Amino acid sequence: MTEDDILIVSLALMVIGILFMVYPFAAGVVLLLLGFLGTIFKSEILRKLTPTPAQAQAPSPPIHKKFCTYCGIEMPKDAEFCPQCGKEQTND
Repeated sequence: MTEDDILIVSLALMVIGILFMVYPFAAGVVLLLLGFLGTIFKSEILRKLTPTPAQAQAPSPPIHKKFCTYCGIEMPKDAEFCPQCGKEQTND
């Protein structure tokens, strides 16, 4: 959500508030105040909605898996022999 989006929503709430001021008065006042507060605090709202670099998701480290070259079973990375078929593994 950009700063312009927040401004548009705030202005829309203000217009709705003005329309409802005629009837019922209380609902109109509440909507008008919400729109007004949204306009005043738009930069604070935008700051809270925008993730900081610390909150941004860090890339996952690459997953290194080793598989038997003969039977294809997943095995420990440092294994010299396959636990399934027992064949010796070559180092990559």
